[in-house]
Amino acid sequence: VWARNTHATAAILCILAALSLLSNEWRWRQHLPTKPFDTNVAAFLRKRGEPDAMLLARPDEFIPQARTGHPVLVEVATPSLISYMPELGPAIQQTYTDLYGIRFDTRHDPSRPSWQTLWQQRSAADWTRLAHTYGFHYVIAPADIPLNLPPLLEDPADTLYGIPKTQ
Repeated sequence: VWARNTHATAAILCILAALSLLSNEWRWRQHLPTKPFDTNVAAFLRKRGEPDAMLLARPDEFIPQARTGHPVLVEVATPSLISYMPELGPAIQQTYTDLYGIRFDTRHDPSRPSWQTLWQQRSAADWTRLAHTYGFHYVIAPADIPLNLPPLLEDPADTLYGIPKTQ
């Protein structure tokens, strides 16, 4: 009897602790530094019936997944994962090279274009190929970096672009 009561008490305590953690997470999420654009992106994708659409954001974007409520391929903290799990290094390096033209294993080469220039010069076909390879459906870019993709949602600071559907 004592063991059964101990297990029941422990289970109840675990449930109460989990509810307390969830409550704290909910309150913290309400105070995230979101922009109206983030809210508009979430509403736009929800309206399109794509609540789990993968986004691609600029490489120096801070917590875009938490702000939009959508999965984001990479964010500013992604490269730091290499220090915790070095075996992720090659995959992260390949992703950053493909998407942003950024290399972590070489010295800065001024002849290499910046990610902004690379994004502007990339064709719609190249964007579609990368989206197919990496699984993203939309790109969020700064408004002053026009992409060769159809703009779907714009504000003065950012633009949401759609990846063309392939037949």
